[in-house]
Amino acid sequence: MKKFFIAVAILFVVGIVLIISLTTYFGRDIPVPDVSDLAVTQSVKPEDTAYTFFLSANDVLYLPSDPNIVKDYINDKPVDSQIIAEVIAKNEKTLDLINRGVECESCMTPEVVTLDASLSYLSPWHKISMVLAAKTKSERLLGNKDATDTFITLIKFGNLIQKDAGTTIQYILGVSIMSAALEQAQNLVYDDMPREELERLSKTIESLDSPATGLVRAFKYEYKTMDRTVDDLRNGKLILFEEIPLFLQKHMPRYLLQPNRTKLIFADLCRNYIKNTHLYYTDININYPVCIYPSVKSVVSAMNKPNSVGKMLFYILPPASNKLIKLKCQIESDIIATNLIVNIHTYKKDNGAFPKNLQDLVPKYIDAVPVDPFDGKPFRYKPDKDIIYSVGEDCIDSGGSTAKLPKYECKSGKPNRWHLEDAVYEIEKKTESSSQEGAKVQGTTN
Repeated sequence: MKKFFIAVAILFVVGIVLIISLTTYFGRDIPVPDVSDLAVTQSVKPEDTAYTFFLSANDVLYLPSDPNIVKDYINDKPVDSQIIAEVIAKNEKTLDLINRGVECESCMTPEVVTLDASLSYLSPWHKISMVLAAKTKSERLLGNKDATDTFITLIKFGNLIQKDAGTTIQYILGVSIMSAALEQAQNLVYDDMPREELERLSKTIESLDSPATGLVRAFKYEYKTMDRTVDDLRNGKLILFEEIPLFLQKHMPRYLLQPNRTKLIFADLCRNYIKNTHLYYTDININYPVCIYPSVKSVVSAMNKPNSVGKMLFYILPPASNKLIKLKCQIESDIIATNLIVNIHTYKKDNGAFPKNLQDLVPKYIDAVPVDPFDGKPFRYKPDKDIIYSVGEDCIDSGGSTAKLPKYECKSGKPNRWHLEDAVYEIEKKTESSSQEGAKVQGTTN
């Protein structure tokens, strides 16, 4: 019996040694990965950029007790014109600061260093953009040429925010402001602008920075945040998982979290995002790492795998890259379409009629026929229907169809061109809203 217990003890010790050896072996981390290609630097201090002016504008922003009234006005809903006039008049200082800011070459915001960093300045920027859009509409309906200047301020505002994006949230805000501005520009064109004003619109649109540049920058900054998060988790400075005991998270074994290996997976994923950012939507292929946690129930059973906590971070940190790249393609399409509408109208002023095809605009009005960001083929033009269009997210040319895609059939409310079979842009406005409301608003403001 004594020999039996000795044998069991020896086996137990050997088992423990074997477990420790295997855990140590599989818990080995890799060398620090080279991520120099993901580096992004701020060459200008935030206080020397548009950020300072935009932040000051937040401090003097005025909104009515019901801020939705500005949004309703932009969306052609009936509102009290006196309130809109008051909003425009009381934001004179706010808009002056924005005007000063958009003359800067950059909008470097403070670098985000933690997952819970405050981005409180973004919401007021969105509200300021709505005030600018409302002012553009009001001036347009009055026939005031200042509408072009206000549009230019609005589009530059959004462009600066997206091109120097320090987070994907900032990028989304920037392109949404640009999209709203381009819609106002299209309405300006529909109102039969003088030729010189059309030229100003076209030059401004052509000067915009590529939305791909801003998205790449945002992805790189997201990687920096992921990098810091891994270090904080490794050093016990960050608690992320409710499923894992607090003590274990503060003293994470190397077997469960290998910082360098985790960072390499994140870096490769970010590189894949960036590569796809420069592709047409139909060609994108996001290669996600093999997921080891198909459900929350499997978390415990999966904890015995090397670097399991590092892999678990993929449920928490990576941005929704497909949606962001689709958004990038959408704003690129908006930019292309708006510039085409402007130049089609300029062509009409010079020739008495719209062009028979987009090639007629080359080279006097545009350098070349632009391609659709979704499928890489020339942008579509239907002169018989007075429309131009992109094939949209299904990448199928449906001849300018405005039928809803099956996945969006349950959506109600204001039509969204990106929920339709083709993303259609009108060359001429089919239904004109009354100009009397806008005239009243602007007249009260002046």
